[in-house]
Amino acid sequence: TAVTILANDMTMFSNPYPTAISLKDLNVANPFGGQAMADADNLLIWKNGAYHYYFYGYWGDPNYPDWDNIWYYDDGETDASDVTIDPGIAAWYLRRSTATTMSFVSPLAK
Repeated sequence: TAVTILANDMTMFSNPYPTAISLKDLNVANPFGGQAMADADNLLIWKNGAYHYYFYGYWGDPNYPDWDNIWYYDDGETDASDVTIDPGIAAWYLRRSTATTMSFVSPLAK
């Protein structure tokens, strides 16, 4: 399953599978990373009656390479790799760069 992510815009998508998808399993081609919500790609996921916000982190500090290329909670400090998108739940992808694609591998295939 693939979704086109619009350039500098928001794209809605949903989890089409009967089990949760982890943020670390979203295969975004060329995600745009930054050090805060305002300068990176964002995910807005509906959970428990409210949107929860995440951004794709990239600091570029050679002393801390593990900080790069992962999703963070909006506090900018907490790794959001444990976050999942539940079955049938819609989410928004806010792109901060050119158009790209996101693909899912069925969690049932693992």
